[in-house]
Amino acid sequence: MKYATLALSVVSFAFSTNIGSAYAADDTEKGLLISEIQSAKPLNRLEPKYPISAARKGQEGWTIVSFIVEKDGSVSSPIVEDSSGNKKFNRESLKALKKWQYQPATQNGEPVQQCNQFVRLDYSLSGNGQGGATRKFVSKYKKITQQIQEKDFTSAKSLMEELKSKPRWNLYEDAWYANLQATYFRAVGDQPQQLVSLNRVISAKKYIPESMRFSALVDAFVINTNVANYADALENFSEIKKFENAEKMLTKLAPYVDEIYALIESDKIIVRPGTIGDDSIWRHKMVRNSFALTALDGELYKLEVRCNNKVFTYKPSEENTWSIPNKWGKCNIYVHGEHNSSFKFVELAETVKA
Repeated sequence: MKYATLALSVVSFAFSTNIGSAYAADDTEKGLLISEIQSAKPLNRLEPKYPISAARKGQEGWTIVSFIVEKDGSVSSPIVEDSSGNKKFNRESLKALKKWQYQPATQNGEPVQQCNQFVRLDYSLSGNGQGGATRKFVSKYKKITQQIQEKDFTSAKSLMEELKSKPRWNLYEDAWYANLQATYFRAVGDQPQQLVSLNRVISAKKYIPESMRFSALVDAFVINTNVANYADALENFSEIKKFENAEKMLTKLAPYVDEIYALIESDKIIVRPGTIGDDSIWRHKMVRNSFALTALDGELYKLEVRCNNKVFTYKPSEENTWSIPNKWGKCNIYVHGEHNSSFKFVELAETVKA
């Protein structure tokens, strides 16, 4: 099986900023450790309503949502991370999550926020979403695959759009369609869209064979490494380790993992170009604890930092460097702004250890 070529790269450029910690731990927090945090536990998770219009059409779908569990156990700030594309499923998912209740997370016995919570909500008419594909779907799937192999990309794209527009759609077909998209985008050299499709394949593990998910994880690791999505690449590698008989692939990828860790611990900056997407949000998982924004072009509204047990919101600016205590855990960045606004997200060498 062929995989894309790996190339670990660091983009370097100069920038100037007024460096200063945007927030720091107060005296009462200095003795706290991540190991002392007890995770939130679900008490009541209301199932979302199945949209009547989708049910009548025989449509199934899914939504992945991130959210925060507050100190009182309520859920706040749910964000749709990805979905099968049906806005009604997304809307019902957000409505349901806002009613969920948890036993809050605690730190040294005191309630704290718990961020970076993720859930995939599946909408299935068959109960398990494994009703299989129709003959028509299978026939078109094979034809599109052949067109891609023959490099007839115009015909393949047209038939893919036709296939996606059919009124009935189940979770099994959706997962295989994502795999088809990944194959197409790889063939035409569109890595960003290929990665989106690969992530959908990976999240649909209930509806695909293990071999397909394994291949998707390897390809996602390659792309994430090449575009400096190092946190995602390391997560891909951790998932690959769970497969039986993965030793040969792990041996092949291990040197790149070592390079990633060496880069993270070095004094080199890590740069990721950012562009605000259709949903007005750009997302990034950090591998360090200090960062800055530069080369802002367009309108950015809000910079949200969601760590394991802290969340902060700031006005995006090129005037500051943000530094985060290690004990706040892994952090995800959400930059909200006008569609197509761009910037560079710079992760700096480790500076805060408290």
